Amino acid sequence: MNSASYLNKAAAKLLTIALSVEPVARSRHAAGLVFRRTLLVTGTNKKKTHPLALEFARNKDATTLHAEVDCLVRWVSRYGVTTLPDCELVVVRVSAKGEPTNSCPCKGCSRALRSFKVGGVYYTEGSSGLLRKL
Repeated sequence: MNSASYLNKAAAKLLTIALSVEPVARSRHAAGLVFRRTLLVTGTNKKKTHPLALEFARNKDATTLHAEVDCLVRWVSRYGVTTLPDCELVVVRVSAKGEPTNSCPCKGCSRALRSFKVGGVYYTEGSSGLLRKL
C-alpha cells in the first residue's frame, strides 16, 4: 500500500535513525509519531526495559523496550494522551545488511497502540521499504 508522501518522508528519517542504533537481538527498529503531517517524536528498540514494556510484553521473558512503546512513552511525557488518536505511527526495521525489512508490530505493541488509541499505524513491508497500514 503506497502511503502519503509525508509518511514516506517520516519512514526515510526513521530508517536513518534505525541504522544508527545498536541492534537488540539482531534487530534495529525505529518508530515515530506523526501529528499534522510532521514527525514529532521518535523511539528505538533498547535493551533496557520500562514498566509499559513489561505491561505489553508478548511474553514474560520479552522485556526489552520496543521502538513503538519507547515512542509512546516519549510522546505521553511531552504531549499527554489526548492527541494520540490524531497521530499516525510509522515503524521501520533495518536488516543486518542495512536494508528495510518487515516491521509489523508484535502482538504486545499492537495491544499498546490500541490501548493508547493511536490513530493509524504504518510499517515497512519487505525489502522494498514501502509502508503498509496495520
